[in-house]
Amino acid sequence: MVRSLIAAAVILASLAAATAAPVSRAASVSGGPPALTYMVPAAAESDDGGNSAQPSMPDIGFADGSGMGRRLSQFAGQVLIVTFWSSGCAACLKDLGALNQLSGQGGAPGLMVVALSEDHQGIGPVRSFLARQNLPNIRPLLDVNGTAARSLGVSQLPSSVLLDKHGNILQVITGSYPWTSPETIARLRQILAAP
Repeated sequence: MVRSLIAAAVILASLAAATAAPVSRAASVSGGPPALTYMVPAAAESDDGGNSAQPSMPDIGFADGSGMGRRLSQFAGQVLIVTFWSSGCAACLKDLGALNQLSGQGGAPGLMVVALSEDHQGIGPVRSFLARQNLPNIRPLLDVNGTAARSLGVSQLPSSVLLDKHGNILQVITGSYPWTSPETIARLRQILAAP
């Protein structure tokens, strides 16, 4: 557990360093300052012909819709969008709607959305909220006590991490993101097609 926390801190610190990763700006839904989007550079080839490793996502834990414990490693081999949200966050609801659409209409077949609620009332209210909002493609998942968000240094909602099939972090997003834009869908399809 401590090792995962240290790895997460190192990953997020390296992503935030201006010299380590190019930064682009994403529009803020609240009308406030634009959110930052960090692009993790592709791994350079090593001398032996193999690829050096990109930062990997720690194996965070969370609860599923029945309240049972799950781990991110259970989704190994899939392209993932891990997003942190709350029912009281308007920008989160916008992102959840886009992710629900992306998951449901085949915009990026094979993409798995792991949407972790930061609400503190338990999994029942999360399940009810998703049903009331008509988000059938977003599974009720709960970041129990905010442990996963804290371990990754999440300080704003929504925040998302895009992972490739190998669990490598491709992008860290703070704030709302245009998940259903043609450019994003094209990029996700490229990532899904990669070995």
